[in-house]
Amino acid sequence: MKRLILLLLGLTTALPAQRSYMPASDYLRIPSHAIPYVDSCAKFWMNVYDPALGGYWTNVDSMGHVITSWGTNKNMMSQTRDAYGFTRAFQLTGNAEYLTYAQRALDFMYGSAWDKSNGGWLDNVSKSGTPGTPAENKSAYNQHYAMLGMTAFY
Repeated sequence: MKRLILLLLGLTTALPAQRSYMPASDYLRIPSHAIPYVDSCAKFWMNVYDPALGGYWTNVDSMGHVITSWGTNKNMMSQTRDAYGFTRAFQLTGNAEYLTYAQRALDFMYGSAWDKSNGGWLDNVSKSGTPGTPAENKSAYNQHYAMLGMTAFY
């Protein structure tokens, strides 16, 4: 086993380093180029917030209009993704208003998307935040994904 470790260590130090790699994307090479794009995305999602009932609409078109034929539910994944996006937008732009919008997404999640009877995050709630099917199956993926926005914000 010692010989194998020494052999692997020798190989890794003998191989040339990939120092010449240069990302093709300007957004990776010059991160400041991404700031106007991030800012415009955050401004778009600000308009998707539902001031009357809270939360962010899930089914919207490219203009931010709710696509009612797809349903008027509010998906938990949309809420946590919006919290994450607004938090990152604040970090890049310094616009503190984005933190308010991130907090709104989390407040809606905490108030509406947590299954108070069985625990875990519900996948969907109605436009007013009422659980549609509280007994629905919950996937590990969605439970972990719910923490995305919370982790970024805190």
